[in-house]
Amino acid sequence: MSRKDKEAKQLFPIVEGNLSDYGFQGQKAQEEILLHLQQHPMTMYKLGLALVGAALLVVATFALSGASIYSSIPLGIYAVVGGYYAFRAWYLWHGSHYILTTERVISVDQKGFFHRMVSEAPLDKIQNVSYEVEGPYQTFLDYGIVRILTAGQKDADVEFRFVHHPYDVQQEITDAAHTYGNVIVEADELESKNKKIIQ
Repeated sequence: MSRKDKEAKQLFPIVEGNLSDYGFQGQKAQEEILLHLQQHPMTMYKLGLALVGAALLVVATFALSGASIYSSIPLGIYAVVGGYYAFRAWYLWHGSHYILTTERVISVDQKGFFHRMVSEAPLDKIQNVSYEVEGPYQTFLDYGIVRILTAGQKDADVEFRFVHHPYDVQQEITDAAHTYGNVIVEADELESKNKKIIQ
């Protein structure tokens, strides 16, 4: 494993294996991957709490009425509905990827079973990179949104949503744009510890 791969694994645990062994559809011949990230697993915490709450209701139903065909109905509903939402949350998390290469940044957001949005921006067009950490969960667990703005645009062209260590990701993108894109990039920080969690 190269030094670059070791450093990436220390900063970003989501990186699996060697970056040099990883590839993606549309990758150019001389294009090297510098970072490969996914969303923080805590993005699914609301679903987890809902499933635990529903499971407690099912257990309470069994405890009050005993095992019967009527008490088995909530269990069946929970298994079907809970299983569907749990699989959907995992599928969306697993299908979303954020990639930094020697030529561009790429955001792949899986928004549904049949809905995927892909955005990218070349390094030599990046003008500003900012990150936002909002609320207690994101602050304590160190994850947030990294926004990448290209020249001539008012809104972010590419977003790395809810990634580990957003400050380090911001710096990696800024350094890559300077090294490979030969541009000077502004790096902004926007952090709020007391705001409501982003939906």
